[in-house]
Amino acid sequence: YARISQIAPELTMASKIVLALFLLVSYVASISALDCFDCTNKYDSDCTSGQSQNYETCADLSAYNATAWCISVSLADPWVQPLEVITNRSCYWMKKEDGDDICKDLEKSYVNVTQCKYCNTDKCNNSPIV
Repeated sequence: YARISQIAPELTMASKIVLALFLLVSYVASISALDCFDCTNKYDSDCTSGQSQNYETCADLSAYNATAWCISVSLADPWVQPLEVITNRSCYWMKKEDGDDICKDLEKSYVNVTQCKYCNTDKCNNSPIV
C-alpha cells in the first residue's frame, strides 16, 4: 500500500500535465481554424453555395458559435439560408472579396453573405477541428 500511495501523486501530476497539453492543443487548433481557404465546387460539391461557379472563401467558425450567428444573419437577410447543423463542424460562406475581413474581425456585421452552409469533408477548408 505504501508503494501505491507513493506512485499516486506522480500519476495525478502526469494526468494534470496530459490535460494541460490537451487544452493547449485544443486552443491552438481553434485559433488556426480561423485561417481562410479557397474553395471550389470543381473539386467538392459540398464546398459551394450553389450560386456561383467561382472560387469562394470558407472559414471554419465552429469554435465561435457560428450556428446562432448564421441564423441571426439569415433572419436579417432573406437571401441567406440558415446554417444546417449536423455536427459541431460549420463553415461560413462569403464572397471572395470578403474573405480577409472575417478572419480579422468576427464581430463585424456582414452584408455580402451568399450562404451559410455545413461542410462535411476536410476537402472544403482543411480545418484542424475534427
